[in-house]
Amino acid sequence: WRRYRNAYFRLIEHVDAEVGKIVDALDSLKLWDNTVVIFTSDHGDGQGAHQWNQKTVLWEECANVPMIVCTPKSRHAGETTDVLVNNGIDLMPSILDWAGAAKPSWCRGTSYRYAVENPETPNEVPYVVTETVFAQTGGTHGWMVRTPHYKYVLYEAGTNREMLFDMDKDRLEMTNLAIEARYKDTVKEHRELLRQWMEATLPHEEYPKTRLIPVE
Repeated sequence: WRRYRNAYFRLIEHVDAEVGKIVDALDSLKLWDNTVVIFTSDHGDGQGAHQWNQKTVLWEECANVPMIVCTPKSRHAGETTDVLVNNGIDLMPSILDWAGAAKPSWCRGTSYRYAVENPETPNEVPYVVTETVFAQTGGTHGWMVRTPHYKYVLYEAGTNREMLFDMDKDRLEMTNLAIEARYKDTVKEHRELLRQWMEATLPHEEYPKTRLIPVE
């Protein structure tokens, strides 16, 4: 694990150096007044947490990716917002928004430009969903529903296929609240959000996957 984490952080150093080249170029060309820089990633890495060393699984180390935006003239530098962002589908409409271009009608994503430029705005995004596929196990699917305070995870198979974490109190995801009776209603609420998302987004032939959502 020490060797693995050492290699991981050396890779981070390499990324930092490459980002530095872009920043230096923007400095030398004096482009900061009309340039937006977005630093993000398509996924994270296990980093050894929960004895995991890859992507794919829906632990925070893998699913909660960086989202750093530098706006022209570095306005709001250092400020943060709690708005939920789905990096996969929200990136393109955000770039189009800053560029002054229209979002395609088929795009389900939402621009986060307003949230970035108005970081004091309360979160109005009810939830985001992330889907994963374990290629190593023949295509086992998993889904994550992230709401402002909780994270609900459901897998097609496995011993602990349903999980719920309090992301305000348990960022390391050490306590699965899905097995506690006092969180029964919270679990049901998140199951329903996932069911609605599947019904609205999955192709008709894949919709039977909703039967995988526990009813009790």
